[in-house]
Amino acid sequence: MKTVSRDISGEIALWGLVLLTVMVPLVPFRYLVMPAGVPPVIVLAMRHLPTVGCLVLGGVWLWRRRVRIVHLLEQVSLGWPVTSLLLVGLLSAVGAREPVMSMAKTIYYFATGGLLFLVLVDNVRKDQGHGLLYCLLGTGYLVASYGIVEFVAGNNLIYGFCFDPGNEMYRLLVPDPWFEQRILSTVGHPVVLGSYLALLLPLSITAITATKSRRVQG
Repeated sequence: MKTVSRDISGEIALWGLVLLTVMVPLVPFRYLVMPAGVPPVIVLAMRHLPTVGCLVLGGVWLWRRRVRIVHLLEQVSLGWPVTSLLLVGLLSAVGAREPVMSMAKTIYYFATGGLLFLVLVDNVRKDQGHGLLYCLLGTGYLVASYGIVEFVAGNNLIYGFCFDPGNEMYRLLVPDPWFEQRILSTVGHPVVLGSYLALLLPLSITAITATKSRRVQG
């Protein structure tokens, strides 16, 4: 019964991570412009959908593992370092100019990064992890390809209306939204786009090298 329960929780964790991996880079949730007449509650929910997904995945995992959390952190090689980063972030927030905002950012980044890493390591098998990696890289290739299309077309064909200074949320969240001809792709900010693709580059090279190595050995 425990094995079945673990398999189900692993599948839920896997598909939750897949959805976040694919949807967050492809859909600019924070900048979405909703049709007139949509209730503010729905607009707010859509803009924070990825964050809610991260919190749900992490919260369910913490609840299910609450008795064995210390043992699990000892089993995961990066468990304690990730947890230590959270504690350091929370302590540094105490001396910040805006402690509440700083603490909220620390918890946000932990919930959408470190906690998801622990969920991944604890629930997802190695063969499933490979599939998740390919989803991550495939999504990155789509984002990069759309950036090339945007460059050739001279216009962001899908999200141009979102990445516009006239969009109040975009102007609020991006301090200087006048990027002229710089490529925004599906992300909405050229610096964030570059950082995202730069993080995927070594993963992509490693995956290609490993695939070629397996073919040679086969």
